[in-house]
Amino acid sequence: MNKPRVLDAVGVIGRFVSDYWDSCVHYGEISEELFDRGFSDGEIEDAYIWIEQSTLGPKGAFKDQGNRETFATQQSIRRLGPLEDAKLDSKAHGALISYFNKGLIDSVLLEEVLSRVMQSASSIVGKKELRRLTALTLFNRFQVEWKELLQHSNMLLH
Repeated sequence: MNKPRVLDAVGVIGRFVSDYWDSCVHYGEISEELFDRGFSDGEIEDAYIWIEQSTLGPKGAFKDQGNRETFATQQSIRRLGPLEDAKLDSKAHGALISYFNKGLIDSVLLEEVLSRVMQSASSIVGKKELRRLTALTLFNRFQVEWKELLQHSNMLLH
């Protein structure tokens, strides 16, 4: 792995996600942009893996659990609508429940991820695509929080 190139690709992904977050962006579109900028397939895949591991942990860190009916915490219950349920395959649904139940995503991020799932060009979102959509959602949140922290710290310094 050419780490500097992979981290450059991560930066491009971050800017792309930040610039186009309000529109429907499929990770295939981001990959195409990276390829057009001269990144190899391996570097692009390594960049996605880096983002996934940085936000979701190593692959397989979360075991599928839960049922197809509810996302539940002590405070709330979230049922998937029929269209949402039809869009996620069972393994992706289990992974999403696992992320939520383990506290990796909160109810706001859950809604953002489900919104991205519904906007996906895929007719059915599998576990791999869900993992990438979730990682990109978390990555975007981290970027926003980091920018706010930097702005706040700059205000304190001046």
